[in-house]
Amino acid sequence: MKKKKAMLFPYDTSLLHMVIHRDTINEYEIVKVVSLKSWGYCGADAGAKLGVSTGVMVTDDFQKALAEVEIVIVADTNIPLEHNQINMNTEIIKSAGKQFLDIRYESKENDKMTFNEDLYSDGIPKIRDIDKPLVMIVGTGANTGKFDIQLRVREMFLSGGYKVSQIGSKSYCELWGFHSFPDFMNKTLNAAEKIVRFNHYVNYIANSEDADIVIVGVPGGVVPISNKLFDDFGIMNYMVANAVKPDYVILNTGFVDYNNNYVETMVKALKYRLDYDVDSVFLSNFYINWEATDSLDRLVYMTLPVNVVDEEARICGCYSLYNKESVEACKENLFSTLIGYGDFDAI
Repeated sequence: MKKKKAMLFPYDTSLLHMVIHRDTINEYEIVKVVSLKSWGYCGADAGAKLGVSTGVMVTDDFQKALAEVEIVIVADTNIPLEHNQINMNTEIIKSAGKQFLDIRYESKENDKMTFNEDLYSDGIPKIRDIDKPLVMIVGTGANTGKFDIQLRVREMFLSGGYKVSQIGSKSYCELWGFHSFPDFMNKTLNAAEKIVRFNHYVNYIANSEDADIVIVGVPGGVVPISNKLFDDFGIMNYMVANAVKPDYVILNTGFVDYNNNYVETMVKALKYRLDYDVDSVFLSNFYINWEATDSLDRLVYMTLPVNVVDEEARICGCYSLYNKESVEACKENLFSTLIGYGDFDAI
């Protein structure tokens, strides 16, 4: 199937995963990446601020880029964009006769997977054993590279010839051919019902797709960031940890001023709070600018180049997200761990 040529707009580094993994998007080929001139990305590689080479240059010429594509993918960004700016560009897109895909909000593609199982058909609902190896990917919060790792781990197994069932933490996972996090986890069900339903949902997908491996990326952070910025207090992670028992856990964490102690503290906290061992930790190139965050009452992020993160990751025994050798080392650890459990065969 021929892919539609697409523009990604507006761009900042929180969308770097879409550029890096553009070749594995099913229906669209991202050929243009457009940002606002004032954001500081234009005229450089999409990964330049992190020292990452993607081969894709960022432009601020929306009209020229629009003429070269069939569809515009509008995504959410770290940098706030005025709603009327999106509306104005939407009108330009429509006037040009081009298609428009807004992935900022809950994906309607979720409706492709309906799951209305009666939990009480066999009496009292039960937690089922997932008889497939399960990799869980979690993060301390936003901008930790969690979704990038989900895509990388997916490719690790697919390139090895394995059948992969996957549930991702973004609302637009269907772009890559796997399931977005199910809608029912955000509905007004009680926690116990969500836990059981998610357990049955994972079991259903794994069996119906005849998977060799199951990958689950969990939205939100595992713990609150602060007293004012607490996301969901880690409740989603708590429910998922009670719904499925992972065979391998990858923790993604933002960069902090005391990474070594922070990583150790987080690993211990997850063991005691969620009852699983963390097998690998990835250090992100993003860190929170606390002065700006406190001033604006919203999370404000800064970025660090790859070489800084590489060195810090080496010191604290973590993996570095944009270092190929580091990612390959994680892959070797992941495969050897699963094979060591005896329920996963090397192909």
